[in-house]
This record gives sequence, structure tokens and C-alpha cells, in this order.
Amino acid sequence: MAYAPAFKVDRERLQTIVPFVDQLLETGEYGTIAFDDGAVLLQRATASDPAVLSAWTGYREAIDPAVTPG
Repeated sequence: MAYAPAFKVDRERLQTIVPFVDQLLETGEYGTIAFDDGAVLLQRATASDPAVLSAWTGYREAIDPAVTPG
């Protein structure tokens, strides 16, 4: 079952925050250091922990329908 925000404001937050996190990770400015229950912890000037990045990526794919505007 895919994640679906119950309230419009929650969906709007996801549509703002998730692409921002993606951008920080893609530029390499920040890396993932922890992930738990949908929360990802980033640290500046740090390489991503591969296991944490994998967990974030899996979660990111699972919530994609909620993040994609439409």
C-alpha cells in the first residue's frame, strides 16, 4: 500500500521537502547518515551511508505518487 497524506497541507509539504532533499543529495552537498520511519537525517560535507541512502531511496520510491503533483 502506497503512502497517501490525509491532508492537502501534508501533501504540499511532501511536494516541497522531498525534491529539496533529493537536490541536496544529488549535488553531494549533504549525505544521508540516518533514516527511520520516513525521517532522513542529512549531514553537510558527508558522504552518504550506502545502507541509509538505500533505505531513503526505497521510501522515496514508495511515496512518489504522493510527491508528484497532479
